[in-house]
Amino acid sequence: MNKGFTLIEILIVLAVTVLISSYVISYSKVGQNQVALEIETQKIANLILAAKAAAVATLDTPERQSARTAQGRIICGYGFEITYSDPASYRIFSYEPQAATCTNINPIRPQDRFSIPSGLLPSPSAVVSANVLLNEKPCSVTPCDALHVVLFVPPNPETLLSRNGKGALPPTRERDLRVYLETADGSAKKIITVTQSGQVDF
Repeated sequence: MNKGFTLIEILIVLAVTVLISSYVISYSKVGQNQVALEIETQKIANLILAAKAAAVATLDTPERQSARTAQGRIICGYGFEITYSDPASYRIFSYEPQAATCTNINPIRPQDRFSIPSGLLPSPSAVVSANVLLNEKPCSVTPCDALHVVLFVPPNPETLLSRNGKGALPPTRERDLRVYLETADGSAKKIITVTQSGQVDF
């Protein structure tokens, strides 16, 4: 009596093993993308809140608000900006207008936004993970509400939002802007909403 496996039995076991392995590998990739999406969402939301906290904590008195940097500029507030080009990135910035005043900040000019030194705040800038896409949603698509820049101006702080990184939406207009994120394979999506009052929801 022969006590071995037949060729058919070996092929069936091999086919079942390959099938189970393919499910595990594909599920692992989906899971990895979803974890990357969660992490990226948390990082962006935390940096927006860190910019708001920096504006409130470091510019909370008239003396601090009128203090000048080593370059002779006044820091009017702190903000967060997203660059949607490839690779997408985001950062916290200090807003230091060339005009020696912090009144009527509009537009939020790119030449007045300065990078924060890396020791001042934890991870003030980052490049988006390859597993995550930032969706700009151009204004030809309704609604036209993709966030490019949010600026917090103390002492309240006043929240200025911008869709194109230049002009700020008037604070009197109740228009929330959003950051649209999704996994590279499209299996999951997240939305971060920043309101005119500076609230961050995700």
